[in-house]
Amino acid sequence: MNNKLNFLLRTALSAATEDRDSFIEKFSAVLEDYTGLDKQTGTKAGSHVVSGLSALKEELQAAALNRQAAARQEKVEELAAQLAQINERLDEIIRELNTRKA
Repeated sequence: MNNKLNFLLRTALSAATEDRDSFIEKFSAVLEDYTGLDKQTGTKAGSHVVSGLSALKEELQAAALNRQAAARQEKVEELAAQLAQINERLDEIIRELNTRKA
């Protein structure tokens, strides 16, 4: 994702979720200025945008948690495979030692 767009998205998410009322007020004012909408419609649109951004933030957090869990699972599986190899090698060494004793 473009760095500038990523920064704008993070800033909007942060502003919308930290101070919802202030974001709605400022967003609706900008929307009213640029589109000529009345205050009530601008406020409704601002509320809708904040709701969408809040949902997006939750989805991004869930996706990040899923990626972390998947990475941890991969590490656990890798460690388990390495331990299995170590156990197999130890078993081979023990068998070899037992055959030498006999």
